[in-house]
Amino acid sequence: MNEEGQMGVDSPFIEEMAESSSAETKLKKKSGSSGRPARPHRFSEPARRRSKKKTEKTERSAPEKQPEAVVHSLPSSIEVNTVMIDDKIEFNPGFLPHRLQSPYAFWVLHGSRGERKTSWEDCLKYLVSFRTVEGFWISHRHMKAPSTLNGGSDYYIFKDDIKPTWEDDRNVKGGRWLVCFNQAKREELDCAWTDLLIALIGEQFSESEHICGAAVSVGKRHKEDKISIWTRDATEDERNMHIGMEMKNLLKIGDEVKMKYVVHKVSSSRSNSKLKTRLTIPSEDYFTPFDFDD
Repeated sequence: MNEEGQMGVDSPFIEEMAESSSAETKLKKKSGSSGRPARPHRFSEPARRRSKKKTEKTERSAPEKQPEAVVHSLPSSIEVNTVMIDDKIEFNPGFLPHRLQSPYAFWVLHGSRGERKTSWEDCLKYLVSFRTVEGFWISHRHMKAPSTLNGGSDYYIFKDDIKPTWEDDRNVKGGRWLVCFNQAKREELDCAWTDLLIALIGEQFSESEHICGAAVSVGKRHKEDKISIWTRDATEDERNMHIGMEMKNLLKIGDEVKMKYVVHKVSSSRSNSKLKTRLTIPSEDYFTPFDFDD
């Protein structure tokens, strides 16, 4: 090698290659070959550029790898009488679920009052309970939207230790706020119900400890749909009015829509379809007084 580290012209390696090339040339001339070198098995420069562009396009079009999901094993469907949906979720190691302040349960009631062949309580079915944010969203995702239920059907969400009946010990002295929705705008019913669920489990109401649960009722043909919030004590007008105002603001209920607070005991003993109201929003100059028997 020379001083620059390159092979010199008198290198034995160069001489060997020259001799081999001379011998190969003589052999080709003897056999009548044209001596044209074989076409190399490689892409031409334009082909290489096209191949490079195709590779880059494929890489750009390939979807980016998504981060690993928080929940990697989900139940295929919600089973009736599942104790707690969170017990069926396999959370990633090291991930702490977002636990709710109170566990809740979903219930469903199928069929209108006049069409039921069995008792009201027999038509009321427990669906699933949850105690985390993740458990709520999995449960909610598996349920049909209220607008798709048959007329006369209800969804209930109640704190897990409260049954959605007027006779339950936590409900017997209470009442509920009622908001009516036009059936022509069923999409508003679904959105309002989801907003209420999130506010309820997130304890967004200032009087959340006074709330037992909520319900959405799908009206039969030509009848209005309803969303309601159930409270523990119908005599606590100030608390109940505060809850009603927060419900109005949350669901963006206009002043043209009248919200009514009705007492469970009054509803259960009514002799006609007209509900006697204790409170209204917008408020009126009167309310129906009601005292509970000891």
